[in-house]
Amino acid sequence: MRTTLPLVVGIILLATVSGCSEKEEPRQQSISKITQAPAQYTCPMHPEIVSDSPGSCPTCGMALVLKGEAEPPDTTKLTSQQKIAAAKKLIQQAKGDLTREGAYRCCIEPACDECALDHQNCPCLRNVKAGKPVCNQCYAGWQRGEGREKSIDPKNVKTTIGTHRH
Repeated sequence: MRTTLPLVVGIILLATVSGCSEKEEPRQQSISKITQAPAQYTCPMHPEIVSDSPGSCPTCGMALVLKGEAEPPDTTKLTSQQKIAAAKKLIQQAKGDLTREGAYRCCIEPACDECALDHQNCPCLRNVKAGKPVCNQCYAGWQRGEGREKSIDPKNVKTTIGTHRH
């Protein structure tokens, strides 16, 4: 019995010491959080807007969120004009992403939204070269002289008006 008592005391002591070290770890983490840089807030639609405190975006009025926060913005308080401006910005960002990935190169400049929204690419240049119709936005761009392929006469570009189906 005498030999088991020191063993039991040793186990209890070991458990107590290891329990203390586990309790110290969160405290150390909270101290390191205090010494980190202050939080920064940004506008989900205008990431160039950065603030050290929460508030509203001076450009669109949206609430600033913690920088890097993945939560989508709450658009319920935006005006219709602000929603449209935000949607346009997101479309431009998506087209830029698709272009960098090599998945999207529109046949007109500036690139249309219709092909990006409908197909996430632009089949229109291939269609023009094959004598097939293009989307309405690309057609209008070709008629304004915005076609990328200068050897194609805009008069020969056909439209999908009334024929586009999904």
